[in-house]
Formats: sequence, structure tokens, C-alpha cells
Amino acid sequence: MKRYRFRLETVLRVRRLEEDAARAGLLAANQAVAQACAVRDRALAHYRGLPAELGPSSTADLRRNRQRAELAAAVLRARQGALDEAAREVVRAREQWMEAASRVKVLERLDQRRREEHRLEAERAETRFLDDVGARSREDARVH
Repeated sequence: MKRYRFRLETVLRVRRLEEDAARAGLLAANQAVAQACAVRDRALAHYRGLPAELGPSSTADLRRNRQRAELAAAVLRARQGALDEAAREVVRAREQWMEAASRVKVLERLDQRRREEHRLEAERAETRFLDDVGARSREDARVH
């Protein structure tokens, strides 16, 4: 009996490469979230570290402090938006990875089924061969 060969081996190899690429994309997306979180946390710390308006101040000081606070708040909102987008990208990357992994698993299960069918067919062929040899030897024993 000839050796087992999965007909879709090339497709399986490509699917595994796609899964690896999707896994790498997920890793990169997770790293982007961690980086965006660190940047957002620095912006938040800066915003919280701004001086509070206590006591009497000149109008120019009040305006300057107000502008700093508004600018810091705008930066914080932008950093939070970037973090939110990075988190959405993680969700997309995870879905892509799960889909790629699912395609690989389908082909692996098919390969396993085909491999098992091949093994069973080889066992049947061996059994038929042995039965045939046994029948011939019994026939030869009767003739002699």
C-alpha cells in the first residue's frame, strides 16, 4: 500500500502561515494597547499635576492656568481616544486570529480523518493479503 499523503497539505501549510501572521498581529495589537495605556497614563498624571486655582490670582494667571488645563484635558481626551482605538484593534486582531485558527483546525481534523481511513485501509489490505496467503497454503497442503 502506498504511503499516506494529505492532498491539502499545501493549503494546510498556507493556513498555518496565515494563523501565524494573525497571531503576530494580535501580539502587535496588544503591545500597541500597552503603549497607548502608558501614554494615556502620563497624560492623566500631567493633567492631575496641574496647579489648582486657589486664592487670589491675576486675570492673566487665571487665563494661563485655564489654557493649560484645557490643553492638558484635550491631550488626555486624544490619548484616551487612541487607547480606545487600540483596544478595538485588539478585538479585530483576536477575531482574525480565531478565524485563522479555526480554518487550520478544520484542515487538521480532515487530515486526521483521512490518515485514520488510510490506516484502516492498510490494515484491511494486509488482512486480505494474509487471508489469501493462508488460503493458498491450505490449498497447497491439500494438493500435496
